[in-house]
Amino acid sequence: MTAIFAVCCGRHKDEQTKIIEKQLQKEAKHLRRQVKILLLGSGESGKSTFIKQMVIINGRGEFTADEVRAYRQQIYQISNLMNFKLGYTSKLYKLEVLCIKIRP
Repeated sequence: MTAIFAVCCGRHKDEQTKIIEKQLQKEAKHLRRQVKILLLGSGESGKSTFIKQMVIINGRGEFTADEVRAYRQQIYQISNLMNFKLGYTSKLYKLEVLCIKIRP
């Protein structure tokens, strides 16, 4: 009876070992892809902005609904500002205050 139990438990342990080994290999592969960086800089020097850009370029690939709303609002604000600047410089050019022509 003891011999049968040992053989049975041995097979079970082998299967568990294989599962654990696969998991460890998967985690090791994941850790090799991780990059750790230390960003040093004074306040307002762009550390957070740099990390946000890295996440956008290399990160999770999707934005949360809150991020989409925030980015949409920022894009509209920038778009409005650019349209204002373009219109303002066009008016200055027409009034001959500005001597260079800006292409729209």
